[in-house]
Amino acid sequence: MARETAGPHEPWLPPGDQEPTEPEPGSYSGGFSGQTVITVAPRAGAGAVAATIVDTFDLREQLATAWNSARPTFRNELAQRLVTESGGRLYDIHVAVPAASAADSLDLFVIPSRSTVGLSYLIPGHQASGQAKAPGLLKNPSFTVNFTVRVNVTVHTDGAPRQPMSLQRAEAYLGNAQARLDAHLITRVAAWLKDLFGGTSAEQALELGFNARTGDLTAAVQPLVVTAGNIRLAALMDTHSRNRVVPRYDRDHHQLELQLELQKPSEQDTAER
Repeated sequence: MARETAGPHEPWLPPGDQEPTEPEPGSYSGGFSGQTVITVAPRAGAGAVAATIVDTFDLREQLATAWNSARPTFRNELAQRLVTESGGRLYDIHVAVPAASAADSLDLFVIPSRSTVGLSYLIPGHQASGQAKAPGLLKNPSFTVNFTVRVNVTVHTDGAPRQPMSLQRAEAYLGNAQARLDAHLITRVAAWLKDLFGGTSAEQALELGFNARTGDLTAAVQPLVVTAGNIRLAALMDTHSRNRVVPRYDRDHHQLELQLELQKPSEQDTAER
């Protein structure tokens, strides 16, 4: 579980996938219910025919399932990293990691021309508690840190017909940390806490130790979101003879649309064959 400094861009969106200056049709950045449809675009020459919906699913539900399956690993890894990074001076650490719920905030980012879909799922209510070694005290002081986790996922949809979705990023991003300390902790261990994590106070040092920390969620997101999505898309692409997937946001129905299209090979591709 790494620690990194938050940059000027949203942490879940790679800098190379920034939203265009002039929004393109079908692009979107904002709140999202999770409702997703797969549509089939009409063939060329069909006239003003709307795309046909061939499947629906809930991306929020899939992302929640992925996070919930990753919770034990995330909890154990975070506790162990805090012990290791502090050289054992933070110990007996317990991490409470709640499950995702339908009430948690989900954001969506879509850029059709770059075949990019970004999801950011904010899950509150996490807590870490433990002890800090303080030489000279009969009882070591305790600490508690409350924090949030943002599950950030970025997927591209321009892969091969059998595997159109490719995972670019899947991480848990910690933030909004609020530390509470025993009175003794501030005076006895403030110096080494500030030396370890930075900051101007013991509380701020602990908060900095949590904020911008990331955990890899690839092992959960890849099979439960991306691989499952590819199986669903590949079957429909075969059925409807389409060879690419273009993501769009349907503002009228407030849903993500994954449109199956037929991309004809270019003249250069034909000549090379």
